Amino acid sequence: MGDYLPDRVSNLILQYLSNSLSKTTMYNLLQPRLDVVLFEISLPLMCFNDNDQALWEEDPHEYVRKGYDIIEDLYSPSIAAMDFVSELVRKRGKENLQKFILFIMEIFKRYEEASIEIKAYRQKDGALLAIGALCEKLKQTEPYKSELEPMLAQHVFLEFASPVGHLRAKAAWVAGQYAHISFSDPNNFRKALQLMAKVGVKKLADVHFSLI
Repeated sequence: MGDYLPDRVSNLILQYLSNSLSKTTMYNLLQPRLDVVLFEISLPLMCFNDNDQALWEEDPHEYVRKGYDIIEDLYSPSIAAMDFVSELVRKRGKENLQKFILFIMEIFKRYEEASIEIKAYRQKDGALLAIGALCEKLKQTEPYKSELEPMLAQHVFLEFASPVGHLRAKAAWVAGQYAHISFSDPNNFRKALQLMAKVGVKKLADVHFSLI
């Protein structure tokens, strides 16, 4: 444990596990250690890390671009972990979706209750990535479908005003994943637009003053 693995090797291992989920024999072999793979390997790999931080500080545009680069996906442990979670929920959701969502909600709760000095920004980033990755499943499955709007309002839209740049970026991505859901409360949609507009104005001001 703790030994170094190249990103490509980690990526391939998780791809192998993802492909094994549809095979009953392989899934049965994986089950006794599934929570370890899910909560101690996959989710931590999805969280913002030191390499992400270095790239974000040096070139945030490149950080965002890499998130949409299919070549990067071949080497990224984070993307492979996200794909593993998505496949697990799609193929074995009956046994695993509820416990995974409860785990994510607990992360959101701890983050919300923590003081600003000790908020786990990186873990919140990973939890947002997970919620975005599971959007198709959650949009089609009750009771999660009915809870999407309050979840977005409480845990995603508020991050548009986060002091942490990568969380603002991740929140915008998650909002995009759920852009087509219907809002029962117009105030939630209005609030999201106001927060996005506020961030946009601040960004324009930052650019303006950087040119002076």
